[in-house]
Amino acid sequence: MNYDDFSATFSRSRRNHPWKEIDTIIQLLQEAKITSILDVWCGNGRFLEEAERLNFTLSHYLGIDASAGMIEEARRLHPSFHFETLKMQDVETISDTFESILLLASFHHLRTQEERKDVLEKIYHRLVPGWKLFMTNWNLLDQPRYESHHTGNGDFQIKIGSYTRFYHGFTCDELDTLFHDTGFTIRENRIFPWGRNLFSVCEKEK
Repeated sequence: MNYDDFSATFSRSRRNHPWKEIDTIIQLLQEAKITSILDVWCGNGRFLEEAERLNFTLSHYLGIDASAGMIEEARRLHPSFHFETLKMQDVETISDTFESILLLASFHHLRTQEERKDVLEKIYHRLVPGWKLFMTNWNLLDQPRYESHHTGNGDFQIKIGSYTRFYHGFTCDELDTLFHDTGFTIRENRIFPWGRNLFSVCEKEK
């Protein structure tokens, strides 16, 4: 499934759409005085919409996404920020350093355990010790409306509009294991209060 096929439609569907987890992430970033961010699989730059609404000023930002169409949308909506068309797995090719890395509603699209570990290992090596990874994933296993889309082993094929997308429904324990196996120290890993997403904050220890 290629987001280029419907990037403009998808982007419009996400504009001004509540995302409480991002507000919490911005609060944590502000408290830690972190203003340098790598946004992995950034889509249309949705994080920046919330940052602007909350008057959160960034000193350095790069958004990457495998979809050239989504990057085009991000550049159109946020022309003062920098975006590049790159796969999540290409994060190790980026030369800049960042205080924090975001994976917002994107990690759940990776199909295999090997891919997930590979991406986390690459992100771990990109982070400077003491800096953080923020992640959200859809809480699919606790949502009855998605039961008919479950294909087994926590995997889902969910049709939105005319397009079907792959998702993996994580448990907190599954994410715990992935984070530990790739070297991260877990600061938070829980189901967010409104129940729709898993919310994770990890750190590369000093």
